[in-house]
Amino acid sequence: MADDLAPSETVQMDKSKLLAFVTRLGSSNSHTAILARTMGIPALVGVEISEEWDGKIGIVDGYEGKFLVDPEMPVLEEFFKIKAADDEQKELLQTLKGKENITKSGQKINLYGIGLFRSEFLYLESDHYPTEDEQFQAYKREELLQEGFKLGNVEEGIMIETPAAALMSDELAKEVDFFSIGTNDLTQYTLAIDRQNANLDSFYDAHHPAVLKLIQMITDNAHVAGIWVGICGELGADTTLTQTFLDMGIDELSVSPGCILPVRKAIRETE
Repeated sequence: MADDLAPSETVQMDKSKLLAFVTRLGSSNSHTAILARTMGIPALVGVEISEEWDGKIGIVDGYEGKFLVDPEMPVLEEFFKIKAADDEQKELLQTLKGKENITKSGQKINLYGIGLFRSEFLYLESDHYPTEDEQFQAYKREELLQEGFKLGNVEEGIMIETPAAALMSDELAKEVDFFSIGTNDLTQYTLAIDRQNANLDSFYDAHHPAVLKLIQMITDNAHVAGIWVGICGELGADTTLTQTFLDMGIDELSVSPGCILPVRKAIRETE
């Protein structure tokens, strides 16, 4: 429990010892909250924390957004049952390992558990502003070579994260090999809402028709130019939109590793 957590603090926590976290400040759409979801850690933000809770048993319900302190035994037992059912569901998802990402009607979509190299960490983890040469060396270092992987031809693409880039996507598509749509920022800038502001959480709607129309526009312009387009951001793992993305013609979904199997399940169950 804490007043707030920076993304750099969250990512450095020992995941094997961290069951959940609760903060007094923060937004459900902040980078810290997104990292928590990526790491598969139940997290609650905007909770009025009391020092009287110190040392007491607590239940963090990440599904319902509830925090229960010093629960009665029947409540505790009920949540143990919920957790057991959740663990069982995760075990069932393991049967999808190695299966194709293909719908019942034969439509294929690429699904990858790939993250971004977040350049802000170069600043957060340094006691000075990284020089241009330091940043170049950080980007140049390719751990894949050290692990013995052979690299093929590298495609060059761009992130589409603003309405301006979306509206110019027909022109931009002529210059690159692919588009990756950053849905978190695209939603923020399209709706003119600061996603770090907890007071605006109820207005942040990633399913807003304006956001979905821009995604469709970007996809159409990419395909007219003969390049592929992927979803990068939280919406890629949103299984309530998997059908929509398939209908749009999205070529790739990039999600956190823990979300691959649930999304694969949604794809394979889609007509």
